[in-house]
Order: sequence, then C-alpha cells, then structure tokens
Amino acid sequence: MILALSSSSAIASAALFSPEGQLVASGEREAPRAASGALIQLCEPWLQEHALSGIVADVGPGSFTGVKVAVMLAKTWGYLYQIPVGGIAAFDLISRDGVRVIPSRKGEFFVHDGHELTISPHALASEPPIAAHLAATWDRIQWSTALELEPNYIFPPSISQPKRAPGLLTP
Repeated sequence: MILALSSSSAIASAALFSPEGQLVASGEREAPRAASGALIQLCEPWLQEHALSGIVADVGPGSFTGVKVAVMLAKTWGYLYQIPVGGIAAFDLISRDGVRVIPSRKGEFFVHDGHELTISPHALASEPPIAAHLAATWDRIQWSTALELEPNYIFPPSISQPKRAPGLLTP
C-alpha cells in the first residue's frame, strides 16, 4: 500500500492507495497549526492494518510549517519502515480545472495557471491540496529515499536570527 500525506494548507489530508494507484481509503481534517496530530490520527488505523510499500508527501509550495509536517512524517515513516518515499507538488493535488491557488505568507498566494507559478498579493483561494487526488497524477511522483526527500518551500523561512551566538554571556 502507498500512503499519501498533504499538509501544505489548513486542511490536513491522508489517503491510502493500492500499488497500482487505486484509492483504498482517505480522510481529511481542518487542522490549522495542528497538522501533525491530525495526520497521525488519520493514518494510525491504516499503519496498524496494512504493510506500506511507499509514502508520498506533498512537498509544497504552501505554508512553511505545514509543508514541513507532511515531509517530516514521510521521511520518518519511510526511514522506520525502510521503504521508498516520494514527493508531489501541492498543485498536483488540486483539481486541474482553472487557476490553482495556495496561501503562503500573510497576504501572499502561490498561483499556478497550469503553465507557470506566480506569487500574488491577492487571489481567490481555490480548493486545498487533498491527498486523495494523488491518483490523477500518479505518474508525477518523484521517488527517493527518506534521507533525500526535500520540501519545496519557494521562500526561505521567515524567522529572526539571534543577535548573538547562543550560550555566550556578555558582562
């Protein structure tokens, strides 16, 4: 069985597929800032009932932390079970009809019109990436090892840098 994970938006979703790409089970939850717990709860019964032969993660673009969650779970379970992991673009998990939009940072959106990616300060949101849509783009999965799978953040993280090295005390 192949497990698919998506957490690049406020919706966390998981799906279980046969090795041929047939959807066996799926679930989704609204989980802003709680994607890891939602994905673990969705996947736990499947992990107990089925032997996995691969795991696919939505590698973005999307929310920085959200993208990191699905990729981290795929890498962890892939390494634990010693199975291949794959990456798929978030846009490939959204319906193919029309422009696809994924929120990024506050006030910014990743917009894909089917040909190119742009970043816009305003856009109407489309449906979120959903793991069960993987069947439509099964041939686009980029397979690798757990250690090689990397997210596609587009932007570097927006974190502040420490003003001094940690552990150094100033008089």
